[in-house]
Amino acid sequence: MTVSFIGSGNVATHLAMFFQTHGHEIKQVYNRTADHGRALADTFSAAYISTLEELDTERIDLLLIAISDDNIPEVIREIPEKTKAIVVHTAGAAPLSLLSRFEHYGVIYPPQSIHKHIPIDLANVPFAVEGSSENVQTTLLSMMQKIAPRSFACTTEQRLALHVSSVFANNFTNALYRMSYDILHDVGLPFELVLPLIRETAEKVQNRLPKQVQTGPAVRNDLKTINTHLQFLSNTEELAKIYQQLTQYINKRRPKT
Repeated sequence: MTVSFIGSGNVATHLAMFFQTHGHEIKQVYNRTADHGRALADTFSAAYISTLEELDTERIDLLLIAISDDNIPEVIREIPEKTKAIVVHTAGAAPLSLLSRFEHYGVIYPPQSIHKHIPIDLANVPFAVEGSSENVQTTLLSMMQKIAPRSFACTTEQRLALHVSSVFANNFTNALYRMSYDILHDVGLPFELVLPLIRETAEKVQNRLPKQVQTGPAVRNDLKTINTHLQFLSNTEELAKIYQQLTQYINKRRPKT
């Protein structure tokens, strides 16, 4: 396929690299910050365009929008409606219907934390694929499964659920890591002390349900330890509140004996 990109950030950079590696041609790159757009275009021997009116609407097969969710509606209004390309966005929470002004449109959403300068193997990512018609969905899914075999067809509701789930599994978990770091740092201990625990926890849920491997004072209903922890956190009200909320969540779902 011949692909043009709108955006030059984390997702656009890795997807452009991924597509080119698997034989797709990167034809054009548009980005409002010209220096960033030119840098990405030069990387893939593509043309940088400064306005969306310059899109080669006749000769591109796929127009991929990889920008922040808030900016998608405005950018969509600037894309020539006559384009023959399949117009797709990569957002987890933005509905497919945002693109309904085009004849062919869809979504290719990677449920993955992506950073421009950190290598990642996108071939292992289960891309969520949605299409405006059966033909579009088949085209997009076939393309993605050839390069990322775990890609799957989904609905807008399923994709939103996956996005919310990913926020819990990744973004919130990383925030908890930061809290753990701060607690240790405040008493002069290194974060490295809990890295084996983090790795072990991640390994366990590879082949077991999370509820099957839950441990800790909340699941044991160990009130004495819980109160000791809350006393330790008494000077950090925000952390104490989070500790209480998570403890209540776990305790409410613990196996009844």
